[in-house]
Amino acid sequence: MGKIIEKKMPEYASILTRFGAIVIDGLLLLPFYFPFYLIPNPLLERDNQLSDPLLFFCFLLISGAIVFGFWNSIIRMGKTGQSLGRKFLSIAVLTREGKTIGVGRAAFREIIGRWISGIFCYIGYLAGLWDRDKQMWHDKMVSSYVYYVDEHFKASPDGFGIPIDSLSAKAGKSSTRQPDMGGNKSTWDEVDTNTESLEKLYRQKILGQEEDKKDD
Repeated sequence: MGKIIEKKMPEYASILTRFGAIVIDGLLLLPFYFPFYLIPNPLLERDNQLSDPLLFFCFLLISGAIVFGFWNSIIRMGKTGQSLGRKFLSIAVLTREGKTIGVGRAAFREIIGRWISGIFCYIGYLAGLWDRDKQMWHDKMVSSYVYYVDEHFKASPDGFGIPIDSLSAKAGKSSTRQPDMGGNKSTWDEVDTNTESLEKLYRQKILGQEEDKKDD
């Protein structure tokens, strides 16, 4: 029988790391807003209103920011578990089993959930400091968890490949099965395979056949 190496579940991401990912995602929107600070005064009309071409340009910038933000924080994160900021810091928003939460749940989490988390002096965000699973309110609303993952992480339909019962304990405890953070199905990592017993069985079979031939 082969021996099984015990591996640890991926750890929950810290509050600082999660905040850093939010900051990075926010910085990615700067190219859409920065041009507003470059609009020269001569382009303003007499009544201090923007001309039609410039107004249309501003509309495109705002629309671009909304579309990019929706794609990055909702569509991309819902399908892959990572926005660009989260990918840069190697964290992912997943279910307890390690599966992606989907676009619908991601939209509820980012729009409704974050609003509720911040409405009472941001207590919903601070809840991650004392919560056992480091969940904020918007995480609990959609049963999502934020894990540290490998830099080459790719979400798998099978998640971590670990039985749900074994995930009830806090992440970071040892498990007899290793979650494959590369996106492939988890496998039993067998090492130190005992081949001596197989060789003995093979030899016994060969010797038995030779003895049968002699008897004939």
